[in-house]
Formats: sequence, C-alpha cells, structure tokens
Amino acid sequence: AAGLFIAGGKGKVARNTPQEIAQTADKYPLSVNAQDLVYASRMSAKVDSAAVQDGYQIYHHCFIFTSSGQWAVIQQGMNESAGEARRYHWLSSQVNDFTIEPQAAICCDSRGQAL
Repeated sequence: AAGLFIAGGKGKVARNTPQEIAQTADKYPLSVNAQDLVYASRMSAKVDSAAVQDGYQIYHHCFIFTSSGQWAVIQQGMNESAGEARRYHWLSSQVNDFTIEPQAAICCDSRGQAL
C-alpha cells in the first residue's frame, strides 16, 4: 500500500465514511488513531452542512488520508434554487479549530452576502 487512502463519496455512500476509515485502519497500519480521523471527517461534514449557513446542501464528502495521519476533505454542496454548486476544502495542516475558519478554501462561481 502506498499509504494514501480515500473514503466517502457521493450521496448515501458518503454516510459510510466512518466505517471505511475504520476498515482501512484494520487492514493497514496507521500511525494515528482511526477515531481521530473519523472525528475529523464528521466535524468537517457537520461544520459545512450546519454551521456554514449558506444555503448549500452537502451531497458529496471525500476524506483523503495518509498512514501518517495527514488528511484532506473535499466536499461539495448544491444550492438547488440558485442551480449552483460550491466546494469546501479542508487540510489537516491548516485546521487548528474545527469551528473558527477551518476550511482551506470555499470555491464557487458566485459570491453571496455572509451571514
């Protein structure tokens, strides 16, 4: 194994991310507790779906991680009324707090007024 793993996906598959992380930890040696990775996955999903009240519903959650515990999250949300998608990017190296500006980037073709 190269030490790079991907969990999650689109729609209902995204809900299996915690189990996929745990299964990976059972198969391959990780130098970090799998529950810490599960926590990062869940918190990033929770923050972008509930705390960032921007009208975009998360429908794609991809959790990429290494055997040494580094991780990245790429999520995509859809604002059906505007017909637009927005991507949320997280990097473990840039997250000091899951609730205070944790994303590395939020990408969208249009910008709205922040709440």
